[in-house]
Amino acid sequence: MITANDALTLLHKIGCTSISIDDQNLMSNNVLNSIDIMNLISAIEEDYNCSVDVDLIDVANFENCEAIAQIIANAVAQS
Repeated sequence: MITANDALTLLHKIGCTSISIDDQNLMSNNVLNSIDIMNLISAIEEDYNCSVDVDLIDVANFENCEAIAQIIANAVAQS
């Protein structure tokens, strides 16, 4: 099972070390930017050996660690 902690680990891996597990509105508050999202998607695909469907790439899906964990889980399930 993919958890918010798994998402946080990936965020830290790509250099977003100021983000905590409880942070919300990561995109809305400009904590994450488009480059971060591209790096995060690459990390998901590399670490989980899957492809992130373009339909999952939506601002709402990157607002917090729980939402990012759901993207990972969906990508893994579709692979």
